[in-house]
Amino acid sequence: MNASFWTDVKMIVTLCKPILRLLRLADRDGAMMGLIYACIRDMSKAIDNMGQMIDIDPIKLDEIKICCTHKFSMIQSPLHATTFVLHPQWTANGQDINHELNSAWLATITSYANGIDALENALLDEFYVYREHASDMFCLPLAKDYDRVKYPIKWWKTFGTATPNLAKLAIRVLSQGTSASSCERNWSTFYLIHHQKKK
Repeated sequence: MNASFWTDVKMIVTLCKPILRLLRLADRDGAMMGLIYACIRDMSKAIDNMGQMIDIDPIKLDEIKICCTHKFSMIQSPLHATTFVLHPQWTANGQDINHELNSAWLATITSYANGIDALENALLDEFYVYREHASDMFCLPLAKDYDRVKYPIKWWKTFGTATPNLAKLAIRVLSQGTSASSCERNWSTFYLIHHQKKK
């Protein structure tokens, strides 16, 4: 019956909303890799703006930011940034590539090319074509259709023919799952079916 209790509950729910959105996305089945980096960035912005939305001690808010940054830095890798760079949904929205994203992308292609200079150069050239829409395929209205860019693997298979090396890399990295939850659910089911119960 204490009003301050419900004020605290509202504050906690507001604080947890962007964090839970990211956790829910990361735990979904399927190829969610291209969405994680953007969701982490959105979560950080949302937490930064919390001070204006709710009445919270700035010191506590800083502690929450530090905790979230520390935890989610563990799931950020050059591969996550690369999937963000290669996801057509973000490119269609006028994505700006900063130093962090560029470094991650270059680290990924260096690792992927594995010392083959010709492949590395081809990927760099094709990436420029992709970013600048310098191919007739990337300029098509269908390639910019919102309903199509949401499905990056199909999009690259359809429109990536002008950049075959980049398309192969994009399909490979964007096909990655972000969690083992789907496997664990299968293992639980198999355990119930195949496990020999003790008598």
